[in-house]
Formats: sequence, structure tokens, C-alpha cells
Amino acid sequence: MKINEISENISHTSKRLRDIERNKGVKPGTDEWFKLWFSLPYLKESADKVYDILDNVECGPFDGGCVLVAQALQQIHGGDIVVLVNDKGIADHAAVKVGNNLIDFDGALPVKQFVKRFEDNEHTNIKSIRPIQKGDLPEAPRDKELVPQLVNALTESTLSEGYKIQLERDPNMYVLHILDTKTGKRTEVRGKSGYESGNYDPNDPLHQLLDKIGKASNISDLINGEVTGINVKHPDGERATAAADKAFNENFADGKKKGKSRPGRVKRAGASCKGSVSELRRKAKKYSGERGKMYHWCANMKGGKK
Repeated sequence: MKINEISENISHTSKRLRDIERNKGVKPGTDEWFKLWFSLPYLKESADKVYDILDNVECGPFDGGCVLVAQALQQIHGGDIVVLVNDKGIADHAAVKVGNNLIDFDGALPVKQFVKRFEDNEHTNIKSIRPIQKGDLPEAPRDKELVPQLVNALTESTLSEGYKIQLERDPNMYVLHILDTKTGKRTEVRGKSGYESGNYDPNDPLHQLLDKIGKASNISDLINGEVTGINVKHPDGERATAAADKAFNENFADGKKKGKSRPGRVKRAGASCKGSVSELRRKAKKYSGERGKMYHWCANMKGGKK
């Protein structure tokens, strides 16, 4: 397949991109979508962390680590992993194709511009682009444990500093903890368990909130109980932040929302989120039970620990 013959979708786009197109009317590959998602500074803000991660397999984003970076970018943005094939018929580099754009660690560009940038930087000739196949780039490491780390590094700079969120899952109830990083205040929204496992309830306030913030946060990390935030560059970022604002403000205004949320849980346990992360961790070790648990939670939320 020649570069100028690449169709808009090599196979099928991810569910995430279909959600974007449906909910926001932003079609993948359009100028609006391109400007919203991709810019060189966005990636370079995380450059040091990405290089540190790739040092584990003794490579960089362009000298062996392109497949790992592409796998991480695909998890963040959807699309399809493709390879750039040189004039000798050998796969030379991996990237992600979303709409009419290609993206790698140098950022995204329309296909022809992307190829020219790569040719100029690497002093090679690219003749075609195709979906990655088994056997392509055999010297490029594959490491399932490093991909989530790269996802976190690439998205960390776009996570809203307004809120940090963590989902606590219990067989009988789920609790979404929300921390306002500007004020140090926190609240929680409670709801039915099983949001992701067949017990979804469209009328449950917590499930409604997760629907609104899930796409703009790292939903897999959130479901797994890790601390995450809201990606303000996501097409749903504004909607997600507004939903978090509403939940937070309503809970503090009401003090307690009919058993769904209890913003005073830290205080009731005799704990406080004041102090440095190291101080909070020392207190978490010192105290047991609910008090120690709340100090541990405060330390995680304040430090953004994954």
C-alpha cells in the first residue's frame, strides 16, 4: 500500500474513539480533534520519565523503543499500530494511525508530513505504511509491564491538578474518593457495586458520575483502585471536570447526601490530610484501623501514588 493510498481506517478504531465521535461530535483525524489531542510539547513534558522507563530495556523512543511507545499511545488514544516500511521492504519504525494522522514520540502529523519528518530525522526513505505484523521490528523490545508505565508517563502531564480520584471497591458498595488538590478538602460518592461487572445501574448517582468522568480519566487504573485524575485535553475533559465539581460542591453543601456520600470520613476517623506525603505515611504506619487507612489514603491522594 502506498502512502497516498492509505484509507482513513486501516482496520477498526477503538471504542474510545467511537465514544469521542458520538458524544462530542469530534471525528478522529479532523483538525479539531488533531489540535485537541496532539502537540509536541504535550509529549516532551514527559520526556525524562519516558526515557527512564525505556532505559530498563536499554533503548529510547527511536532506537528500539518505538513499539513500546506505540503500544502506550494506542492505549491512550486508540487507533492502529502501523509500521513505516523503507525502500528495502523492511519495517523501520512503529507509530499509531488515528484517522488521517500518524503519531509517535515526536508528536502527530498528517501522514505525508509525518513520513517526511521521519525521513529527514532518520535519513531514510519510506515507501509504504501497513499494519504491524508478527516478525516486524524483531529487535524492538516487547514488555507488557512497561506499557502501563509509559501510559502513565505520557498522560501524567495532562491530568487535571484540580481533582485526584480513587475508587474503593467493596462487594456491597463502591466509594469514589475525590480530593481537591487546591484546598486539600475531600469528599466521597457512594453507590452500588458491580459498575464494570454486570451490575450497572443508570439511575445510581455513582454510576452516573463514573460515566461522565471515566472517558477523561484512566478508567482501567480507576477501576483497579489506583489514584488518577482528569485529562483536561480529552474531548470529555470539560464535561468530566464539571461533573466532579458538581459532585464535590453538592456533597459539601449537603454535608451528607442520603447515605450516598460522607465527606467527613477522614475527620470522623480522627485523621487529617494536612501535612507532607512522608508525614502522612508515617502516621499511616503508626495508627491501625480506619484511622491508619485514612492516613494512607490521604498520602496516596496527595502524592498521586500509582
